[in-house]
Amino acid sequence: MSPSEPRDPQEIGLHTLKPAPGSRKARKRVGRGHGSGTGKTSGRGHKGAEAMLEALKEKGLVARRDIPVKILAKGELTKPLTVHAHKFSAAAREAIEGAGGTCVVVE
Repeated sequence: MSPSEPRDPQEIGLHTLKPAPGSRKARKRVGRGHGSGTGKTSGRGHKGAEAMLEALKEKGLVARRDIPVKILAKGELTKPLTVHAHKFSAAAREAIEGAGGTCVVVE
């Protein structure tokens, strides 16, 4: 192909590459005013567990409110803890109470 010839519209090169349609999504910019749709409470709603319990949410444990949380035995406890959850495994209950802590079942 000489420089004077027109380019083929079907030509493939680094200058024509694009991501597949729908594979890229713009990030959600929260807290940028009422008109953005995610202003004020930034999509978290008012009060409630998912608006405030940051520690569980960061770990991915509180994704939805209708999913119960069960504590399983993994690792060691060196301090007495009071743990609130929907269920406890037998080994987890033994480990928590063995360290001087208490297990509180939430309904």
